[in-house]
Amino acid sequence: MKNNRILFIIPKICNGGAERRTVFIANNLAEKGFNVELLSFWDTKEEYPLSKKVKRIHLWKRLRHNHHAKDKIRILNLFFIFLVRRPKIVITMHPPVALMARIAGFLNRFKLIDLLEVSPNSIVDIKRRCLGWDRANLIVLQCEKQKSYMPSKYINKCVVIPNPVPDIFVNTNHEYRGKIENFINVGRLDKEKNQELLIKAFRIVLNKHKNITLTIYGRGPLKKDLESLVTTLKMNNSVFFIERSNEMNKTYNSYDSFILSSNFEGMPNSLLEAMAVGLPSISTNCDTGPSDIIKEDNGLLVEVNNELELAEAINFYIENPEIAKNYGCKGKETIMNNFNQQTIMDLYINEIKKLL
Repeated sequence: MKNNRILFIIPKICNGGAERRTVFIANNLAEKGFNVELLSFWDTKEEYPLSKKVKRIHLWKRLRHNHHAKDKIRILNLFFIFLVRRPKIVITMHPPVALMARIAGFLNRFKLIDLLEVSPNSIVDIKRRCLGWDRANLIVLQCEKQKSYMPSKYINKCVVIPNPVPDIFVNTNHEYRGKIENFINVGRLDKEKNQELLIKAFRIVLNKHKNITLTIYGRGPLKKDLESLVTTLKMNNSVFFIERSNEMNKTYNSYDSFILSSNFEGMPNSLLEAMAVGLPSISTNCDTGPSDIIKEDNGLLVEVNNELELAEAINFYIENPEIAKNYGCKGKETIMNNFNQQTIMDLYINEIKKLL
């Protein structure tokens, strides 16, 4: 495996769940004895930690710290990197990056894997994406439903591998406190995650249950708007914003229930992690993702963008803490059986060995 170099190419290694998944896969492959390198286009202040066994290639240093270099300049640099590094497998996280990699590597006979970072039904630049998929040997989807949104000519290239849940979450056991009072949401503060819906639904719940709280973890362009909404609705003593936590397993464990309010998802890492800890969870039923995780006895699914239905689900957990506890326990079993780190990494290794 040491002679079969795997090169990950990713725009950056911070901020999103897709980036976190990619870094996690790279780290685990390296720990299992593969020769893994990771190239990123941009420098960022806060990055997901890479294993010491993963060699880091900083493209922006080659480009004199120009983060906004034109694609043709990046392709030229990738060309020379491929000539020197000679990867057997190239894994990208963004189809346009896959296209650049294939153009730059025309002299190299590597196999190309593209990791789908968003659900196909939410992609707006589908034609540009197809240029990358045309050149991929394998496209990794996050759930079966995503196949129905993929252009038919790529189905034979697709394999479904769900997002892996790190052991640190599975090994954390939720401490039930007998009441469901403190709720948590984790995600970027933007339209896609729809925390506005969650805040409005929580306002409805507060009319009936006064001693509850909602804490939203995340950063994003809508932070000021969401804070203003909380102030307008006079919820400052009930809704709180925290930018980040470095120990999310412990953070989840300090709350009673998790809520995902997104308009659409690929495979939501925050929901997977919260359920892995054992938190009773509520999620909007996005076209892809949540329904692959939440079933009828391990959590609650509500209609997308329906604040009344979301409020009813929150009320249900508050008023039925024992049922909520059972949902949390069943949810943890679901993650342990279907999304655990070892099972998912075995699927990746199997596909990589096929290509090699």
